[in-house]
Amino acid sequence: MKSIKMLLIAALTIVSVSLHAQTTPKPKETAKATTVVYYTCPMHTNYRSDKPGKCPICGMTLVKKEGMPMDSTTSKKAPMKMKM
Repeated sequence: MKSIKMLLIAALTIVSVSLHAQTTPKPKETAKATTVVYYTCPMHTNYRSDKPGKCPICGMTLVKKEGMPMDSTTSKKAPMKMKM
């Protein structure tokens, strides 16, 4: 009888520990990726500006877009024209 109680206590302990181990912790709140407003030329989509105006390459009016923040690989400057 005493051994049955010990086995039952051991089984309950194992079950409770395994159930507790399976619960996933709540993820910490992370900063959401914010979208930014930028302006780009319809003909030269590699050019981005943070304010409206004219494209320095062709003079077309820049179009408002929303997207991911600009990183170091995205240039605000117009690419240099190649001489042939």
